[in-house]
Amino acid sequence: MVTVKRRLKRGALRGEPEAPPSGFRWLVLVDAAATAGAIPPGALLSQRAEEMARFSAALLAPYVRRIEGQAEAIGTLTAQLAVATSTNGRAATQQDAPPAASQAGRSRRRRFGG
Repeated sequence: MVTVKRRLKRGALRGEPEAPPSGFRWLVLVDAAATAGAIPPGALLSQRAEEMARFSAALLAPYVRRIEGQAEAIGTLTAQLAVATSTNGRAATQQDAPPAASQAGRSRRRRFGG
């Protein structure tokens, strides 16, 4: 097995020693010709991000359509409720009102004739 350290010692790789505070390491020098055909790291990350965005959009599309349909239904129902409340507002207000003072002390059974 040939390690990077052995290749540096033999001269098969070019490198520079570096002494960080935690110990010792070698920095391998890479020729520009060796990396000429390589994809730059930023481009690869960008490509992966675009692929993930397309995948997510395709995965979520049915749910987005369903939520949009539900939002339209809620809007329609809200409009219908507003119309019903405005034409029948008096009945809705009477149902929501607290019991009259004369009935406040009575039990629920008596108030409803039971």
